[in-house]
Amino acid sequence: MTLKSIIDADSFEKLTEETKAFYVKKEDGYVLETDTTEKLNEFRDNNRALFRENEEFKKKTTELESKLEQLEKTVTEKNEKELLSEGKIDELLTQRTEAMRQSYEEKLENLSKNYETAEKTLDIHIVENQIREEAIKANAKNDRAVNHIIRAIRPNLKRDGTNAVRVDTDGNVVMSDDGSTPQGIAEIVEELKVSDGFLFAESTGSGATGGQDQAVSAKKKIRRSEIGKYISEVSKGEVDIIDG
Repeated sequence: MTLKSIIDADSFEKLTEETKAFYVKKEDGYVLETDTTEKLNEFRDNNRALFRENEEFKKKTTELESKLEQLEKTVTEKNEKELLSEGKIDELLTQRTEAMRQSYEEKLENLSKNYETAEKTLDIHIVENQIREEAIKANAKNDRAVNHIIRAIRPNLKRDGTNAVRVDTDGNVVMSDDGSTPQGIAEIVEELKVSDGFLFAESTGSGATGGQDQAVSAKKKIRRSEIGKYISEVSKGEVDIIDG
């Protein structure tokens, strides 16, 4: 018996009380609580944190630009007073303006570089974490397979706000069949399951064959009372559960 990661209400009701304890009710059904679930939650939390940090950086950048504008105004006013008091209007105006311009350009250049770096970092984390999440949902075999999936489909995605959307070779967004919804990571992962199925674990079950010889299972057998000890293996379909 292989426990599915997500089941509907009808399937949940058919489970034993002991097995039900490993599921938690969510919006899309009942979800098997495993280490994988914790990783998915961690990825989502990281994405939200990175997005908030980036928004805060944008806010600080805007505030600093405003302060620079105010500084420029203050310097200009000071220069005008000095020019009037010393009579060196042309000389002081040239010196102060040049110094102010250089300082402003240097700070603005640094801000631009920092902003680009922050945007690039946010883009990498959001898109790659969403790919990782979809790969785990699709039952990728292991971390090595997940990393391969990330490298394989990353060039076909770009970030749109906090979500990744599919793009063609020209960078245009690829739409779903309805013509209005952009395709996302899930569609590419499904295609990858067909073309590179070796990256994903298969969910297989065992049952009666009407009197015919049954194939010998290579999976480890555990008693139902031991599910708690092997919850990770159970969620991956790596063990068979027997009564006891």
